[in-house]
Amino acid sequence: MAAADPDGAGSYPGSYPGSYQLIDSGAQRRLERIDGVEVNRPCPAAHWEPRLAPARWARAGLIYNTSTGWSGAALLRLAPAVDTPGAWQLAGPGFSLQLRPRVGGQIGAFPEQLPHWEWLRRVAARAPRRLRVLNLFAHSGGATLACAASANAQTTHVDSSRASLSLARANAQASHLDGIRWLCDDAMTFVNRAVRNGDRYDGVIADPPAFGRGPSGSKDWRIARDLPELVGRLTSLLSDEPAFVLLTTHDQDWGEAQLRGALGRIPQLRAGGLRASAPPLPRPGDCAQTGLESGQSVLRASELGGAKLPMGAYARWSSSSCGGLGVTGGGSELL
Repeated sequence: MAAADPDGAGSYPGSYPGSYQLIDSGAQRRLERIDGVEVNRPCPAAHWEPRLAPARWARAGLIYNTSTGWSGAALLRLAPAVDTPGAWQLAGPGFSLQLRPRVGGQIGAFPEQLPHWEWLRRVAARAPRRLRVLNLFAHSGGATLACAASANAQTTHVDSSRASLSLARANAQASHLDGIRWLCDDAMTFVNRAVRNGDRYDGVIADPPAFGRGPSGSKDWRIARDLPELVGRLTSLLSDEPAFVLLTTHDQDWGEAQLRGALGRIPQLRAGGLRASAPPLPRPGDCAQTGLESGQSVLRASELGGAKLPMGAYARWSSSSCGGLGVTGGGSELL
């Protein structure tokens, strides 16, 4: 019997008009609409039966099969312009990520991170001074570009994949954003070097994989072994008055409770972080975006009858001057 899809107490809408909509999930696949193109591709987290009929899934313009690769009518349309900026893209808050059908069913972006990108841009923009930000496991640059779009951050973008780094730089160029330091490096190697050098950051972002291979000469990343060490380095890596921290994971052993507990032990966060001479006025709806938040990231289907999709866990903190309340009790939803 297939497992039921989760309700997801930390769920958020899987719909961003003109950019991204989740349609359905199940049978270890996801059906979504990205920039007007319907995509049917693998998703190992979807261990239940799809809610919508097979005929609905078959209408996708792009379909990935592990044995035959990509196919579909949209592939023929996108192929001639695949290297043209804007041919197919995911629109973020103040930037865009260039997409293309890639090996393994990947497309060059993680749409489930959109709510976090919106949060990062808002938090960085509210800071009373320009921030130094570190983005680890930065992939194609969504979080990096969200900070750059705030016009109030100097971001160091670190990823061990040269291909991902090249894609991120192309996304920044297409979005007309700068103020970014690009580094191809192993995350732990960079962090340990930064701590030795006394480098400090006002904001840290990390979206580590369960497993990853670093550049030649560095050891593999294993989340069970290495994430506790990385989180332990944050006390030395963060400035005395940080603005924000964002951790997201996709591993069952590092869920909401573990991430929340890890952030709650960092002294700078418990002290309240970055302060302003006068606190910013709250905006409607901001109360759910303040302090220490954690939850399960679950995309809700935008099409009637579609199944929700869990996409890991998150914990994020912002200081009072950036709209946060410091470390607070209880979980919250990502809406």
